[in-house]
Amino acid sequence: MPDLDELAGRTGRAIANFARRASRFATLVLLVAAATAGASFLLGLAALSGGIRSVWIVLGLTFGAISVGSAFIARWRVGAVRRHVPELVREVRSLIDQGGGAARTVIDTVEAGEANQDGSVLTVSRQMFDFKGAIGDRVNDFTKLTAAVAAVTSFPALILSAIGITFVFGFLGLIFLIALAL
Repeated sequence: MPDLDELAGRTGRAIANFARRASRFATLVLLVAAATAGASFLLGLAALSGGIRSVWIVLGLTFGAISVGSAFIARWRVGAVRRHVPELVREVRSLIDQGGGAARTVIDTVEAGEANQDGSVLTVSRQMFDFKGAIGDRVNDFTKLTAAVAAVTSFPALILSAIGITFVFGFLGLIFLIALAL
């Protein structure tokens, strides 16, 4: 069995590395989502009139808020993980000390992460689901680890929803631009 302090440190570094990369990506998605949604919304206001304009205002604001909000929440959550790495390492060390399945889960997750060097978001997020089971009903004992698991596991869905809605806004913006040109 590897040294427990080293294992906890490797786990913390792996999560911090993921959070750093995810944070940069989420910031980029946030900026693109805000710019695309804003531009498309304004183009829609200029291109539409009457009752359909009122519908566009409601739908544009709603989906714009979802898109930008999803990217913002993803960025905020992974940013919080980066700020709490030392506490996270302590909680992982405490989880390992409890032995049993929790220690095995940490070892399996870290080794699987090191074996998979690409560190894709979906792979890391899937591996982090195992921590949920290891923590169990002791959420209050592992607040930073629980928050890290929530941030990492919800990241793909939040980012995918922001990107998907941004693509729709981009497409609609193109249609509104063509309508204004005609």
